[in-house]
This record gives sequence, C-alpha cells and structure tokens, in this order.
Amino acid sequence: CGVSLQKLYPFVRDHLMTEDLSYEEMIARVIEHFGVEMTPREAALVVRLWQRDNQRATWIKGAKDLLRQCRRSGNSLVLASNITAPAWRLVNVTFRLEKEFDRVFLSCERGVAKPDPRVWETIQSWFPKVRPGNFWMIGDSQEDDLIVPRQMGWNTILIQKGLSQAARLLDRPTAQSGSEREKILVQDSPLDPAHIKDLEALGLTVLDAEELSQKLVERLDHLRLDPATTLLLF
Repeated sequence: CGVSLQKLYPFVRDHLMTEDLSYEEMIARVIEHFGVEMTPREAALVVRLWQRDNQRATWIKGAKDLLRQCRRSGNSLVLASNITAPAWRLVNVTFRLEKEFDRVFLSCERGVAKPDPRVWETIQSWFPKVRPGNFWMIGDSQEDDLIVPRQMGWNTILIQKGLSQAARLLDRPTAQSGSEREKILVQDSPLDPAHIKDLEALGLTVLDAEELSQKLVERLDHLRLDPATTLLLF
C-alpha cells in the first residue's frame, strides 16, 4: 500500500492490535491514517491476503511438547501476545492455545501492547509471591519483548529461527542488568558444523528444536525456587 514496514508496524501494534476490530475496520484505519489511495476492490483484496496470512499460522516444531513439559515441571505459563482480534480468534480455535497456558495477556483484549511496561506489570501482579528473578521472558524481539522485562529484573532469552535471522541476533546488544540474557538461533534446517562453530564463536547458541526444548526445561528445573518459576512465552 506504499507504506514502509518501519512505519506500518508501530501503527498496527499500537492502534490495531489494541482494539477488537474486524479486518475491514483495520484496513480502513490504515487508509485513513496514512492517506493511502485504495479502491474498494483493492481494500477487499488486502483483507483476503491478511486473512490468508493468518490462516497459515502453525506450531513451531516441538513447541507444544515444550509447553506441556514445562507445565508438568510445575512452572506457570503465560502467553503475552501482541495480536489482532481476528487473528486471536482464528489461532485460538485452531490450536486451542488457551488450554496450553495458565493465563493469557492479549493486546486486543487489554488495550495495551508490548513494549508498554503495563503488560509486564499486570502479569507480575498475577503472581504476587513470585520474585522478579523467577520470571522468564522468551521472545523474538529485543525491542518489543525483552528490554522492559529485563529492566524489571526478569530473566530473558532472545530466540530467532533460521540462519537468515543470525544477523538480527548479533546486531542487538543484551547487556542491561544482571538477569539472564541469552541469544539462541534455532536451526530450521541442519547447518554445517564449521558454520555452527563460527556462530558460537560470535556469542550465539545454535540448537535444533528438540535441543532448545531440552535446554529450556533443564534451565527452569535448575533455577526453580519456591514458589515455582513463572515462564512467559511471546
């Protein structure tokens, strides 16, 4: 529609993902805010493409098993998601996400999106007996997911999938506090051992999906205190 992603995403995050809007209403707001010229036929096409994109959502390999294993270990799981109302209704029906988590924080229901500090302040208030150092935030965006909770004393892990995302991991500084900080690259296809060694020398942990699940469970088991650690997934 002639608007760069750098300008479009913050508007979508802060204004469309924080209300219960239909696809048609969201497109109308984008057109109005950015002054985009679009015929009704073009707008209808954008709606269909947006719906189709949401319908392609799928579980990351090993993610469901990881969630269930973490819960069996006594951890509380919270889904904190920036998401539009139509997308949430679709994925929740398709994947029954609410059944996999103890609590959910949805931007479209709460009227506030990450990285607003109120997201993590609200979630922390749900567990008043849990110390900040017992919270873990796992996300794929430093800016949206990790900077604020790290400043609050939470542990954070940055995860990206696929070799194409390695540069994003290496380009983001993590030093903010004494809390846990780690950059993990998940292989979506096997990498050459020499390539993995080079990436690890640059400070990345390179794992496949199964190894990631095992690592997170072991880390949580090792750090679990009383009361139990609370794990947050983006």
